[in-house]
Amino acid sequence: MNSPSVSISWKRAIEIVLLNATMEFFNNSIYKIKWLLIFIKLSILSFCRKVLFQSKTLLLCCIVSYE
Repeated sequence: MNSPSVSISWKRAIEIVLLNATMEFFNNSIYKIKWLLIFIKLSILSFCRKVLFQSKTLLLCCIVSYE
């Protein structure tokens, strides 16, 4: 019976499947983190634009009221 060689083949196959699953998990996690960072960056930029616009509007109101 060839049970030792079959056993070794199964162990190797299981190692390969687990390695692929682990690599896929971390690869997907990295992409999710990258998308999250892009979303945070865009949110911060949007917030800064709103603040800048409000500051310009406030400054313009001050100039108009001063005249």
